[in-house]
Amino acid sequence: MFLEIMAPIYPICFTMTVCISNLAKCIVSVAGGATRAALTMHQARRNNMADVSAKDSSQETLVNLAGLLVSLLMLPLVSECHSFSLGCFFLLTALHIYANYRAVRALVIETLNEGRLWLVLKHFLQRGEVLDPTSANKVEPLWTGFWPSLSLFLGVPLHRLISSVFELQQLIEGHQEPYLLHWDQSRSKCTMFSQPWTHPPRVSLLLLWFQEHKPWTDRGLCGVCLVP
Repeated sequence: MFLEIMAPIYPICFTMTVCISNLAKCIVSVAGGATRAALTMHQARRNNMADVSAKDSSQETLVNLAGLLVSLLMLPLVSECHSFSLGCFFLLTALHIYANYRAVRALVIETLNEGRLWLVLKHFLQRGEVLDPTSANKVEPLWTGFWPSLSLFLGVPLHRLISSVFELQQLIEGHQEPYLLHWDQSRSKCTMFSQPWTHPPRVSLLLLWFQEHKPWTDRGLCGVCLVP
């Protein structure tokens, strides 16, 4: 929408600007549809997903109609003053984002995503208690970039895990599984070497979070749940 407002200012790039804005709208539409489906399933407490979806669609239609009427009334005011239209756009956009933030913050979703799982595991390791859904949702940040990125490399060459025979002896001491797992906490990187006759299994990230916050051995080894 911002690109569409700015497009008339640069007539040379008008076509490209409008195309980019429409592409951005398509991306937002796909993301919004996926989010709406998840929230509709969460709100359908009585197996009435169709009713909840119909109510949501009817409310959206009514809001769009009201917005159209208001925009027709405001059009004579903003058509002559470009700065006023930009001011209205930024103000309404800020209100829109704040309203969405408050709406999502009010939700109490009872399933675990990556952020809530990280919070539950961290709280359990620190205090020995399991957070209830209400508490986990309250402390979950809604903005991106708050979670440490975990790099997972499966089936890597042996020389990427060790650099000497001494390190290899430490790594395999008391280790009976057909794979070697090395956890580098400073780099948030987990690497796994498997024997040539075994296929690299899929490692569950659940226990890797345990290893991140509570190392079980000084050598960086940890037990993992192998999913066949």
